Amino acid sequence: KNKRNVSEKRRETREDISFSTQVRENRSTLLSITTRTVIAMADEDEILPIESATLGPGVTAGDPAVFYADATVRSTSGNKRLAPRAFLEDPSESTYVDVDLGKVCDVSVVTVWHVPGCQYYSQTVEISTDGTFGESGEDDHAVSWTTGVGELGPVETAEGNAIKIDPPVRGRFVRHRCGKREGGATGVHFRGLEVRGTPAAEEEEGEVEPSSLLREEEGTIMAPWSANNYGHAYWPNGWRKRKEDKTQDFLCFETGYYGLELNMDNMRKARFATFGGSDVARPSYLDVLDMDQRSRMDDGLQEQELIIEIQQPDGKSYRAMRCLAGSKNNRCHARLWDAGRFVQNYEILELSFRSDDRSWLACKADLTVVSWPRSFSLTLKVTNTGPEAWVEGTAVHMELGQWSTTYVNKGEWRPKTRERGTSLECHVEAEDEGRVAQGGGEIEGISLKMSGYETPDVKLWYRPDFACCVAKLKFPKRAFKAGYTQICDYDVFDLTVENTSEESTYVPFMFQVRPANVTGVVPILLQSDGVTPTGIPVQLSKNWHNKEMGAYVRAYCLLPAPASSSRTFKLTFVYGFYGTLPSASHAQLSLVGWNDKTNGRWEQMAIGCFGETHCLDAELSGTWHNMITDVRALMVRAGPRDKKWAWTSAGWGGDWLGAIDMERRDLIPHGVKAAYVSQGPCLTEVKYGGYYGAFGGAGRAKRISYLSTVRTLRTDDYARTFHSLQFAFHRHVLFANTEDGKQLGYLFRTGGANWEKLVTPRIAVGNAEGLIEEYEVPSDATANTFFMEDVELSGPGPWWVGFPGMNIREETKGQAWRALVIQSYQVTAGGETHGTPVVSFFVRNNDGGPNVDALLRPPKGVELMGKGDAASIDLYWITLPHKAGHYYGPNAALRAHLEETPDSWETLLREARGNDLKVEVTGGEAKETYPIIVQSSAGAAEVRLDITGGVGAVPMRFEGLDGGTYQLYKASSEEEDGQCDPTPVDSSRQVTYDAENFTFSVTYNILLDGQDSSSWVLKK
Repeated sequence: KNKRNVSEKRRETREDISFSTQVRENRSTLLSITTRTVIAMADEDEILPIESATLGPGVTAGDPAVFYADATVRSTSGNKRLAPRAFLEDPSESTYVDVDLGKVCDVSVVTVWHVPGCQYYSQTVEISTDGTFGESGEDDHAVSWTTGVGELGPVETAEGNAIKIDPPVRGRFVRHRCGKREGGATGVHFRGLEVRGTPAAEEEEGEVEPSSLLREEEGTIMAPWSANNYGHAYWPNGWRKRKEDKTQDFLCFETGYYGLELNMDNMRKARFATFGGSDVARPSYLDVLDMDQRSRMDDGLQEQELIIEIQQPDGKSYRAMRCLAGSKNNRCHARLWDAGRFVQNYEILELSFRSDDRSWLACKADLTVVSWPRSFSLTLKVTNTGPEAWVEGTAVHMELGQWSTTYVNKGEWRPKTRERGTSLECHVEAEDEGRVAQGGGEIEGISLKMSGYETPDVKLWYRPDFACCVAKLKFPKRAFKAGYTQICDYDVFDLTVENTSEESTYVPFMFQVRPANVTGVVPILLQSDGVTPTGIPVQLSKNWHNKEMGAYVRAYCLLPAPASSSRTFKLTFVYGFYGTLPSASHAQLSLVGWNDKTNGRWEQMAIGCFGETHCLDAELSGTWHNMITDVRALMVRAGPRDKKWAWTSAGWGGDWLGAIDMERRDLIPHGVKAAYVSQGPCLTEVKYGGYYGAFGGAGRAKRISYLSTVRTLRTDDYARTFHSLQFAFHRHVLFANTEDGKQLGYLFRTGGANWEKLVTPRIAVGNAEGLIEEYEVPSDATANTFFMEDVELSGPGPWWVGFPGMNIREETKGQAWRALVIQSYQVTAGGETHGTPVVSFFVRNNDGGPNVDALLRPPKGVELMGKGDAASIDLYWITLPHKAGHYYGPNAALRAHLEETPDSWETLLREARGNDLKVEVTGGEAKETYPIIVQSSAGAAEVRLDITGGVGAVPMRFEGLDGGTYQLYKASSEEEDGQCDPTPVDSSRQVTYDAENFTFSVTYNILLDGQDSSSWVLKK
């Protein structure tokens, strides 16, 4: 059926809501909510007045004989869940929960509604008060709700209460917020949630495909992933700390379902809490990056006793008191192995055990913490390092809250023999308990099968230490050449998930493999056709530093397993090229094995698999004031006979912010979280959040909070890395520069390696109109001085700063020169907003030539910024080939330009001007113009882009789509016939599912070199 008509029908059908609210003496609220009708669509995050409120349907479809309801009443001040989940087997039943109506409360209701293609019951929900309110408030107060069959929209068939709807619509969750506000306003807030359902008895021919969900051959439906299936790990008081900073070292794990905090200085105590209430009351994966969304971790966790003991048969016990990270005051002894959207994996080294008589046990004991969104696992591995054997029956015991486990050793436990121990698995959701027995085994009702290459049955088993099903393949027998070469092939593995139970679930899964090339690899999950992306995220964690393990990739995901279903995916690893263009990847790279003094969060980006292109030391675990570390070039070499597909150099170092407090102490990032929105292969996107301060801790320590977005793209000319930075100032800070260069003030910096023999003979600055000035840097420029200070980049943006002729002395690898394109610059200081970028140039060292950093500064004359001030900067870092003979990539337009103007600022102007795109959108709205990010209109049958300009492969991301099966077509201009080429431009697209809004995004990379204007249409 026509999709446009379907979308119109969805918008036309609405649900009504009525409120009745009375407030007496700021103490009690009389609440009445009645919902009617069934089908509706609502804009996300929209606040509507109650007179015109429209609501979407609920989100959970259960067995047709069962009703579910979830009434959650929470105090907004304490975020405390006051009402339990209700399970109504009889539609005529009512459920009562006590409510403290003396506070402003959130009331969230989940009801049983329809799911596309499923049988369901509809119901009307009423929430009202039961009883009267006395003047003194002594009467009981309660909330009740009743169920019944409600009215339906367009109905194809209806037998009894089992009803099939046409058109099918996506489920929505409704959050009702009622209470006293300033001015007496009351509103309704909307957010989306996952949809789950049971199969319909039969399907109507020609029914609209619910493309936003995964459909099985049997008709079962399930969302690609749930919005609350996410995780973070972070150090709230910072990884990098000043020597005088005595704040305790807490390692925190936060998911959509729980929070866990471990104290490195005291392993006997932990803090823990589950995040109850209805799912939409929980902040999202991106929400919790914000410092304003951290109260549930800072204040909402409850202290728990953590018992980790080695028990002897005679009754004597040794308890873990501390770990090396605490005793040495160095976070490097808590080693980060894996981090990403789903899984955080830390190994806490060398726990110390002491008995009640204060004697210490000679042993080596390491604790590994693996956190999934709905569970976590504590694994203790112990080696006897004493002079004598431990007697038979020596036990390892762990206990936290309601969970406990004990391992009893058989026979003597001799010194320096193999390590032994146990895993404590903690499932925080009641329905998960019991599906996996302690100590491992299979997940009840779930079976996985994996095959690839000459391995028809890859070994799969459940590992309690990873709290998931694990598959490993060390040396796949590939048909293509691996290593540093032009890899255009993919690794492809068949992965079948079968669920024989009657409960839908997400199966935790990890695949560890020796990749064909570890520096550039992206795992993606495709449909069984091996072409269509599912939109299911796959976490990318890897390591090439550990000699014992060798280079490996760990691909984590939560596989959707609808009830009574079987589904086969193609787990695909993309390397050098995705389609015809080099792929883009952004991975968490473990440093375990590289340097025992680091082991923190390291982020590595690559275009292709020819070495790194951009790295971040997000927690400063390996550097000091170099958030940006390795920067390299794409497809350049030292000369025509030099090796292709190899590592390169393009200058080391950079940073996001440099400032000091009023006592002139450097500000350091703390509480750093990372959200991996997309790890490739067309356009990566990872967001970071935290705060800058001289010390850890809340309150006065927080000087500047920040949110940043980092992206890189699939292209074939040169590397571009996008940095979008937002700083909010809470206390006074200084951006002062000292004469000796030991303190520098900046909002962004390029350069930072004192040890690198880098020479920058020229500096060019310009704007959208052309060159402003090119400066020759004296060869004898003095180190640790400013070559130029506070240069205003006048004229229209985008502005640009580059170092043509930059080279690294004695470097044998291929080289490129670095540059910045500043897309926007907005700084508010002292109530005034400034939009003209200011740049200073600092001579870092002079080892055979001047090595100059570029500092993007606050506005001219502004050195002090304070509470209420802000800065927002969008820029991207590029590495440009010196001459045509150094570039071996396939982009003919770039090669021709380099032949005409080698090693020139004109290459930078070509980029800045050419990718200052003018984008007109029909059927949506442009959120960003480079990269192009479009929000499609609800119900739009197609989205059209008319673009002026373009250099290289331009990313085009279309958001808000109702499925991932859209294709992009080249269109002729409106002045011609406005028709599309019948063949899609490229099947190598990236699909991402947005579980918050039940929508998909689709990303393409289109070469626009040589096209003054072009038109494109996205449609199914």
